[in-house]
This record gives sequence, C-alpha cells and structure tokens, in this order.
Amino acid sequence: MSQAMSQKQKIKANHFEYTGRAGELFKVWLVNILLMIPTLGIYRFWAKAKIRRYQASHVRLDGSFFEHTGNGRELFRGFAKFVLPIICLFILLEGAMGLPSASSLIQTIIIGAYLIFYAILGYLFHVAQYASFRYMATRTTWRGIRGYLGGSALKYGRFTLWRTILNIVSLGFLKPKSDILKHKYKMNNLQFGSQKMEFHGNSKGLMKPYILGYMVPLLIPLLLGILIGGILKGQEMIQNAETKQQESLNNSVAAPVAGNMTEGIEQVLSIAMPIVILICVLLFMLFSLRYKAALTRKQFGGMKLGDLRFKSKIMGWPLFKLYAGNFFIFLFTLGFGQAIVWRRNMVFFCDNTVIGGDLENFSAQQIEKQKAAGGDSLADTLDVDADIGLDVGF
Repeated sequence: MSQAMSQKQKIKANHFEYTGRAGELFKVWLVNILLMIPTLGIYRFWAKAKIRRYQASHVRLDGSFFEHTGNGRELFRGFAKFVLPIICLFILLEGAMGLPSASSLIQTIIIGAYLIFYAILGYLFHVAQYASFRYMATRTTWRGIRGYLGGSALKYGRFTLWRTILNIVSLGFLKPKSDILKHKYKMNNLQFGSQKMEFHGNSKGLMKPYILGYMVPLLIPLLLGILIGGILKGQEMIQNAETKQQESLNNSVAAPVAGNMTEGIEQVLSIAMPIVILICVLLFMLFSLRYKAALTRKQFGGMKLGDLRFKSKIMGWPLFKLYAGNFFIFLFTLGFGQAIVWRRNMVFFCDNTVIGGDLENFSAQQIEKQKAAGGDSLADTLDVDADIGLDVGF
C-alpha cells in the first residue's frame, strides 16, 4: 500500500508553456493579410502554415519546443483535392437546376442528385476531418520525434456518418457515446515515434452534463415561445375586444384604452425580444460548453502513451469566459485583435493540459528507436494525409 502510494507520488507532472506574444503574432497576421489581398485570397494557405509554425515553435514542454513542418503548398494541394471538385459539382447542379427547358422529370432527377450530393458532402466532411488530423500529426515534431496516424480516413468517415444517424434516431441521447467512440478510433491509431497511443476511456458520467448542456437550453426557448405566444394571443383578444366595442357599443373611452394596451404590449415585446434572444444564446453557450469541457476531460483522461498519462483541467465556466472574451475582443477591434484571440486560446490550452510521466526517458527511447527504424520510413507505410486549409473545426 505504501509502495503504491509512493510510486503514485513520484509521477512527474509536465506542463505546457506558451511563450508567443500577441505583438509578434499581429505582425505575422498583418503581413499575411497584405499578401492575401493582391493574390485574391490564394495566399491564405501559406498564411495559415506560417501561423501554425509560429504557434508550434512557441509551445514548450519539458524545456523543448514543438515544431510544425507543414507548408502552404501542401495546404493548397489538399484544398484542390477535397474542395475544388465539390465546388465544381455544385456549380454544375446549380446550372442544371436553372435550365428553363428542363422537364419535370429532369428537375426531379436533379433534386435527387442534390440530396445525394449533400449526403456525400457530409461523408467527405468526416473524411477530411481525419485526413487533416493525420496531416497535423505527421507535421508535428518534438525533440525530433514525429507523430503518425494510421487507420483509414474512409473508414472513419463511414463510422462517423453511422454514429450521426444513430444520434438522430436516438434524439441525441447517444451523442456522448458517439463522441467518445470517434475519439477512441483516432487515438488508437495515433502514435508518437514508435510508441502507439492507447485510449481506455468511456462515456460514463457524460450524460448529465450533456443533458444540461443541450437538452435543458432547448427547453428555455420552448418555454419562452409558449410565453410569447400567450402574450400575442392576449394581444389578439384585446384587438378583437376593441373591434367589438367600436362596432356594437361605439364606446369612445374603452377603445382608446384597448388600443393603448396593444401598443404597450408591442413596445414591450420589441424591447424584450432581443434581450430574451441574447439570454438564450448565452445560456446555451454556457451549458453546452460545460459538456464540451467534461468531454475534453474524459478524452484526455483516457489517453495513454507508454508510461505517460494525460489530464485536462478545462472547466465550463472558464471556457465560457474565454469564448466570450474572444468574441468581444474580435468585435470591438474589428478583427484586428485576432492575434490576441490566438494567444488567449494557446495560453488557455497550455495552462489546462498536463502530461504525467518521465518525458526525458520517453524521448530518449523514441529517438533511439527512430534512428534504428531509418528515420521517416514509417511515414511511407501510412495512408495519404491532406489538409484542406480551411477553418472548419479540424
């Protein structure tokens, strides 16, 4: 018992540290913007790669900085591979739909093609997610050790699409399990150097924050809708009463009173509605971010890389403050505060992520094995990776 406790106490907690500065990031961002204007936005792929390289080179772990080796050419190639064919197909469908001479049968076929197109688009979105994650893994190094991701992007796309269907059929109650299973597939195919990642987590304990995060906030607009519907119904009854008074009783006093009440209700609704909508959005963000934080803690807590363990300390309220702060910074600086937002995100992640274990011994073992394996030879056995270079959450 005492030996087990002493061994547990000896586990070293390794914290990430972000050393980037908003001023330096702003200069990189500004140069990128100036170069994107004359290139009609094409330079954004090279711009994104520059930001990634800067961010990675300022994240320190156990005294050593990370490195991102991706470049704009790879991002542009990934964009051309995934997105351009979809855009071309969509333009063709739009053009065919607008043909004036198209018969009703052809129009029906085109509508069916649209449905198939959007189903395929959803599938390809998940495929692109996995391919982008693979790209980031293989372009990230620490102490010369590179990450890898095996598995199949196509298989992940099919699996994720199936889980999405189950989420819909179950009215969302299977989403926590689906989120964990999707993360498990990626983690069990991830490795750093020659050491494979393992995931042993489950969705136990996620249902409560999920219900509070998504189900309860959906009830708030519903109840408000019932309340507003009742007010509008009352307004309609007042208007009917006003009409009857004018027609049958010709009451010169009651009609203006009813009219004043109607105008008062309309004024109250015009003022209250924006406030109510804002409150609903804020409550939805707060509760949904509680689930996101709980999911992140579960995802990190189930990860194991050799003798290394992972932990996330992210909580819902601090995450809400981060998102809200980023929104107002971006809003009041008219977008010029993007560098501050990036830095806040990186500092938040680094401050709330811990790796437990002996990193010195781990890195020494991986470097030795990598040399024995012939450097990058393992990368040749993996599936093709790509990143479409768009900010769509992956």
